Amino acid sequence: MKYFITLVIIVSYLSGRAQKSEKENVKKTIDTFFLHFHNQDTTTLRSLFHSDNKMQTIGIDKSGNPRIKTENVGDFLKSLISIPDSIMIEERLIDYKIMTDGPMATAWTAYEFYVNGKFSHCGVNNFQLFKDTEKGWLITYLVDTRRRKNCKE
Repeated sequence: MKYFITLVIIVSYLSGRAQKSEKENVKKTIDTFFLHFHNQDTTTLRSLFHSDNKMQTIGIDKSGNPRIKTENVGDFLKSLISIPDSIMIEERLIDYKIMTDGPMATAWTAYEFYVNGKFSHCGVNNFQLFKDTEKGWLITYLVDTRRRKNCKE
């Protein structure tokens, strides 16, 4: 019986360590995304996305109605590279909430967005990732919210 309990404890410990390590790897993928986002490195950014991906933004239109905008990664990268060098963009992540289950992960990251050091908007990113055996964690879906008020909620 002692051996069985010891085995259960060891397996539980190792499982917990593996899950923590995977969460750290997911966080590293997201951090890499934002490093290259800020540097407008579209080549590296493209490599972080799975070939079957989707991007969306959820917000409120001028009439106060909820809206959703779908964009493909290619268009996102074109818009990023078109930002002039005189404009500095920075998305500051406030928090990470990461969950994994085998080759699937979800990361919820609250953020504040700045343009040339001036606050622009805030919101939340929701990353869905897939763990490719050769390439590691890849983004399959990225949806964000954007708002200018109630950013400390």
